[in-house]
Amino acid sequence: MNYHAIADELADWFLETALDVSMEADMQCRLIESLRTELQDADALYATFPDPTLTTDGNYAVYKRPYIDRIAECGQNDGVLSRVHPEVNLSDPDGPNEQIDVVVFDDELSHPVFWNGGSKRYDERDVAAAFELKFITNQNVLSNDFDNSTLRSASEAEMRRDSAVEKLHTANRKLEHDLDRLNDLPTDETYLVVFSHYNYLFQPTLLDKDSATLKKNRKIGWTVDTWLSNEAAAGSTEILYAHPGGKTWWQ
Repeated sequence: MNYHAIADELADWFLETALDVSMEADMQCRLIESLRTELQDADALYATFPDPTLTTDGNYAVYKRPYIDRIAECGQNDGVLSRVHPEVNLSDPDGPNEQIDVVVFDDELSHPVFWNGGSKRYDERDVAAAFELKFITNQNVLSNDFDNSTLRSASEAEMRRDSAVEKLHTANRKLEHDLDRLNDLPTDETYLVVFSHYNYLFQPTLLDKDSATLKKNRKIGWTVDTWLSNEAAAGSTEILYAHPGGKTWWQ
């Protein structure tokens, strides 16, 4: 499947229907619908699940065990599972558990599901593709602390330690954390998709009218572009950004 093209279509949809988008869940639902439609058309919507065992750590009342067994039986009866899911908890055998916005599983799940207090944690080794979405609705700027001297000092060699770029790392939206988690997944089909009403990352086309503001924002945009270009080159995750003025890919 061409996951890049599906993400690109999601950005186009946002550009065409920005007034109709009020929250991140709108994009999440649209992405899930597109992925499921694509897989359904290819007769590949469901994954086989040869061993639908639910392993647990005993964090449930013992008398509730029959419910877990009944849930496991559902997998044993048909041996299939939908490949596309939102808000998936993934278990890293050597690290923390993380929830991913949208996951596409492989066409066969090779590892058992871990049952943890009522929530299911799937093995990250069974993931074919993963998407993290960020919708920045009403924030105008990355930080009020940017100034021209800071921006001028942000050479490419200093990108990782410059104070301006440190502000970009947190970006009030955990962008760096999401990139690190996506890059750590075994699959190379990982995508960070960021949407903004007010061009939070200052990427072309800038629609600012005031010439002084436009000049400063263009410098911020260059700093952001260098940072995200470096992040995309260093990891396996493709980064897509969309705002009412256009869209930008870093890959």
